[in-house]
Amino acid sequence: MRTSTETKHIFRTEEEAKNAARAEVESKRDREYHIHEVSAPTGYKACANTDITINYNDSKEITLIDENTASIRLIKNDSKKAPVENAKFGVFTTDTSYKNNESYSYKGDTYYLLKDVNTDKNGEAIIDGLNPDGKTKYIIIERVTKAGKVLLADPIEVGTLPVILDTKPDGGYKGTVVESNGKYHYFDITYTVTNDSIFELPSTGATTPYWYLTGLVIMLAGALIMFRKKGEEHAKK
Repeated sequence: MRTSTETKHIFRTEEEAKNAARAEVESKRDREYHIHEVSAPTGYKACANTDITINYNDSKEITLIDENTASIRLIKNDSKKAPVENAKFGVFTTDTSYKNNESYSYKGDTYYLLKDVNTDKNGEAIIDGLNPDGKTKYIIIERVTKAGKVLLADPIEVGTLPVILDTKPDGGYKGTVVESNGKYHYFDITYTVTNDSIFELPSTGATTPYWYLTGLVIMLAGALIMFRKKGEEHAKK
């Protein structure tokens, strides 16, 4: 028997020759492959499944893209800046995939409960896997706070993600930021919440201990809110 490369092979039995011939034919067939990303890196969404066919004696290069997801870090402190453990927050979204969950109407939009989160011993709660499409809105409602304190009267209005600012991050920013057309798209933001401090957010780009480039910082006092969101422009898909 001679293969396609004209190499001579000697087989001892007919069965051995048949197996070799079968393997030769099989090796020349087009191959179909299904690609599935089992898990994506932190901060990213796994790429879509892909099916490809590779022809005999050929190779193919494909590009798989993991899209960014967004996250919110909540920090709950008391008036002495001590962390508050087990404060409970409800995260609500306009994503209608959650329309069967608890709903909440706010400023003309209907929001649906995405999840409840509790702060840990450091007073922190991470809400990850959020949609940064520039269309889906989020609000956060405080449900349980420290004994003797008053719940926030109004939701924390996150709006859409990513947050777009004119200022680039400093060395302390540990999240994902993408620069586009002179704007900085922050995918991971931080809210610091306290029930008995009043603070008005400084103008964008100001340097103060309360302005974190990890995100937007808010300080809320019971029913009194002195917060004005800066950089209202949102990413367009």
